[in-house]
Order: sequence, then C-alpha cells, then structure tokens
Amino acid sequence: MKNLLKVTVLALIISGCASNQIDRDQSKKHFVRYGETIIFIAWRYGIDHQDLISWNNLTNEGLIYPGQILDLEPPQNFTQVNRKKRE
Repeated sequence: MKNLLKVTVLALIISGCASNQIDRDQSKKHFVRYGETIIFIAWRYGIDHQDLISWNNLTNEGLIYPGQILDLEPPQNFTQVNRKKRE
C-alpha cells in the first residue's frame, strides 16, 4: 500500500513538471520565469513584443519580473493604435 502511494505521488509530481507553460487554449496568460524577456515571451507565442507591452501597460521598455503574469491578448476595451513600421 505504501509503495502504491509513493508511486502515485511521484507520478503526480512528474506530470506537474512536464509542462513549463500555461495551456494557450485554457488561459491567455503567461507566468514570467527567471531569465525570460519580453521579446522571448512574445516570440514564443507569436506575438509582437510591442503589443505585449501595450496590452500589459508595461513601462520602462517592457521591464518584467519573475512571478509576474502577462496577458497574451488585448483587453476587451483595447484600441489598436497605428504605429510606424521600422524600415
């Protein structure tokens, strides 16, 4: 009985560690981890980093912190502002 409990707990721990990102379909948010940058997160989800900065009201050129939760889509009341494309 003790072995079954140990195996079950170990399986739960391993399955919990299997994914290092939040399921995109379930939640359009990202939990920032140590060492991640706004550009890396945007690239990972196929989002423009400037949009990610705007959607999350980030200042200081997208400075983020571990533990911060970022929205990966615009808020419902968000209005897209045209910005010049870099040439």
